Amino acid sequence: MSAQTAEIVLEDGTYGLGGTQLEISHNVIIRAALGASVILDGEGFSRVFYITGGEVKLSGLSITGGYVDGLGGGMY
Repeated sequence: MSAQTAEIVLEDGTYGLGGTQLEISHNVIIRAALGASVILDGEGFSRVFYITGGEVKLSGLSITGGYVDGLGGGMY
């Protein structure tokens, strides 16, 4: 990844999205903190990730509960 890459470190927990997908359009690393258990939950209301561009690296995350009427409930 380039020097223009953002990094997001998530602490232990379940993150419910409340019906809003996470849209990514730039280079990003999203990862769990060391030893953390991180769950990203679409709660059956939305896709979890919608990736439209950039290079994306996900590490140590559980993705669950994604829903969309079409392709890619977890990520597209």
